[in-house]
Amino acid sequence: MSAITGMCTFDMVSEIPDRQCPLATKWVWTTKRNIKGDIEKFKARWVARGDLQKKGLDYNESFAPVASLATLRMVLAIVAKQDLEIDQGDVISTFLNGKIDTLVFLLQPEGFKLGLHKYCRLNKTIYGLCQSARMWYSILNGALMEFGFISKKNCAL
Repeated sequence: MSAITGMCTFDMVSEIPDRQCPLATKWVWTTKRNIKGDIEKFKARWVARGDLQKKGLDYNESFAPVASLATLRMVLAIVAKQDLEIDQGDVISTFLNGKIDTLVFLLQPEGFKLGLHKYCRLNKTIYGLCQSARMWYSILNGALMEFGFISKKNCAL
């Protein structure tokens, strides 16, 4: 919850428009183990019940492209040919970075009754929404374009 509230993912509201129906949410619990199999920590993630979303009301589009095996092979070949090094990165709370493109309301998370407000109006996507991957892709794509990358479909090889 600290990551979600710290990134201003939602605003609390007491009323929602008549056409809107707030989505249910749930907690997903995970036990993280070290290489020996010992419990390292317990994690919880608050997710939306995206299976209850209605296309055209809660979301418009859900498609997000993924890298193909051919693209990965091409990148690895370029790295090998030019004697480059590869590093990897991890984006913490990835989907919480995507700005939501529709009006979505959620029920408050179980165990977190925040004042008199009843609903969470999303400002950003959270895990479980149909459009979360698409919204994250739009953020990532924009950043890569700013760095000078071009998409494969626009690349003349």
